[in-house]
Amino acid sequence: MTSDGQLLTALTKVSVIAVLTDTPRYRAWEGSLGAFDYDAALRSGFFEVLGDLFPDRVSARLLLESCGVGAGDAVPFGDQTSAVYWQLVGRDLDSGRHRDAGLDSLLTAALKSFPGNARLRAIQADFGSGTGVPEPTEIRVLVLMAEPLDNGRTLLGSELQAVQEVVTPAPGFRLSFNAALRPQEIISTLLRVRPHVVHLSGHGDKLGVFSAQTDQGRTAPVDLTALLGVLDRLDSVRLLILGACHLGPDSQRRYTIVRHEGTLPSVEAVKFASGFYHGLVHHRSYEDCFGFGQDQVKLFGRDPSGFRLVPGRDGAA
Repeated sequence: MTSDGQLLTALTKVSVIAVLTDTPRYRAWEGSLGAFDYDAALRSGFFEVLGDLFPDRVSARLLLESCGVGAGDAVPFGDQTSAVYWQLVGRDLDSGRHRDAGLDSLLTAALKSFPGNARLRAIQADFGSGTGVPEPTEIRVLVLMAEPLDNGRTLLGSELQAVQEVVTPAPGFRLSFNAALRPQEIISTLLRVRPHVVHLSGHGDKLGVFSAQTDQGRTAPVDLTALLGVLDRLDSVRLLILGACHLGPDSQRRYTIVRHEGTLPSVEAVKFASGFYHGLVHHRSYEDCFGFGQDQVKLFGRDPSGFRLVPGRDGAA
C-alpha cells in the first residue's frame, strides 16, 4: 500500500499516472479536464452517442427515469433529431433544476445500459473524475510508425517490440499501434484510440516532414505542424514521443514532448524507448522516464545527448 508520504511525493513530482488518469490515489490531474458539464459533454460528442443509442421517445424516457428524471419533468421528445434532443436534455440537466440528476448521472446510466460501448468508455476515461462512473483503468498508448520502401531501412520492428515487451504486460496500460501509417489513417486512428501517449517513429527530415507511406509503400510526406494541429484538438493527449530524425515543434504545446536533436540512430531510438517505457509503466514522472531512457542508451555504450524533454504548458514533466 502507498503511504501518505509516498502519495505526497508523487503529487509533488506530478507523476505520470496522475497526469494521464484521475484516481483516488493520484489527484494531480483533477480539474485539468474540467467537470463534466454541458460544454464538456458537447465537445466530447456525448449527445451524438446518446442519439445513436437512445434514438426514440421510449428509450429516452427509460434512460432518463433510470437517472432520476421522471416522465413529467423530462424535456418533451419532439420532431428534432435525437442528437439535438439530447443536447436539450443536457442543458436542462446542467441547469441544476433536477436535484438528484445531472450529466454525470446520465453518463452513468448510459454506461449501465451499454457497458461495452467504446465511445461511452472513451468519454468516461476522460471525465471519470466528475461523473461518479467507475474510474478509468487504462492508460492508452498509441504507436504510429512508417518505413517507406524508398526511404531506407530502420529498426522500427525492434523499437515496436521493445515497447510491446514493456507496455503490453503492464497492468492499467493498453497499447495500440499502426506500423505502416498512411496519411488518411491519422485522424481516424487518433479519434478511435483517444490516446494519452502518442509515439511517432520513422523517418523525418530537416524541413519538419515525417515520412508516412502510400498504399504502394512509397513515401507520403506529412508535415509535423499539421500533425501537431490534430493532436492539439485531442484533450486526451498528454505526451508525444517523436522517435524520428530532426522532428521538433516550433513552439511549446499543451502536452509534453520527447524529441531528438538532429539525426537519431536507430539503435539509440530502440534503447531509449525501452528505458523510457519502463519508467512509464511504473508511474514515474516524465522527467524520470526521460532519465531512464538516457540511462538505457548509456548502458549500451551509446550517446543519449541528442534527446530533449520539452515540458507541456499543462505543467507535466
